[in-house]
Amino acid sequence: MLAHPVEHLKHDFGKSVEWQVAEARAQLGSLEQWVVESARGGLSAHKVERYLFDGVLRMGASLFKAFLELVGPGDLVPRPD
Repeated sequence: MLAHPVEHLKHDFGKSVEWQVAEARAQLGSLEQWVVESARGGLSAHKVERYLFDGVLRMGASLFKAFLELVGPGDLVPRPD
């Protein structure tokens, strides 16, 4: 939870709820496709688990990047000189 007033955020949440996280959606779609192909190909469970774990980390990084683009680095209060 942000401990800063909403007016300091870089994004106007009142105008749009769309967060523009197309990259993460594409990554999820690729993971879904890969799971089906892996099941058809008989890939071992430990290889599937490893690939999914890495993919979820990449997707999390994309989502966190989108978050930072919306709110900035988190330092919303001006620092004294």
